[in-house]
Amino acid sequence: MKYLLKCTIKLSLVLSFLFFGYGLQAQIGLGASVGANINQLNSPGVYTGFNGGLFASYDILFLNARAGVSYNQLGGSRPSYTDAPAGFDFSTEYINRQLVFHNVEIPIYVNVYYPGSEEAAIKPRLTVGFAYGFNVATIEKRDYRLVNRSTGAYAVYSGDKENVRGDFVNHHFDIAGGFGFDFALEDDRKGFVEIMYRQGLNQMNNVGLGRIGNVGDVYTNSIMLNFGMTIFNL
Repeated sequence: MKYLLKCTIKLSLVLSFLFFGYGLQAQIGLGASVGANINQLNSPGVYTGFNGGLFASYDILFLNARAGVSYNQLGGSRPSYTDAPAGFDFSTEYINRQLVFHNVEIPIYVNVYYPGSEEAAIKPRLTVGFAYGFNVATIEKRDYRLVNRSTGAYAVYSGDKENVRGDFVNHHFDIAGGFGFDFALEDDRKGFVEIMYRQGLNQMNNVGLGRIGNVGDVYTNSIMLNFGMTIFNL
């Protein structure tokens, strides 16, 4: 994790020198973005989440740098497991488990346009970048089935929720890549639509010993559809 932080700081410094060395005549745009995520952990099952935030962007030649602060929901399904204590006739089966990470993030992206398309009304682009996230809550949603092991009778209870943030690390690092389109708006503003793939770099699970459904490595990955626009320029 220290290595990732050092790399993040070094890359930020390099980008800063590059952009400011280009000159102060380029505009800084301030805007907002929203999007939907299809999320998965390294196990079957997906969770559809939401992201939204504010950003600042800076143009330099055929590149654009975008950084901001956002709220993002990551997650996915987790394996079912059974709690069957010895000496009791009843067991509890935890089923339909979904894990949702509620993160505050700092994403940093670089958009690469086709050289010579700077003045085009619609500009296709490729995007690469990374994101740091801080986990403010981790909610597990699940149903459970209470089973009488002697008779086979059971009852199902739905909609149980628990904040299991303590079972997971607080810091999250992703790399990202994708493509999109920027389009011109009035007053020298612009909007964009993009599709991004994000892959978690660090293992999230803090549980080393426990029930079989709670142990094992947890990595996040997401496909994101984002929309955004510049609100004003500095």
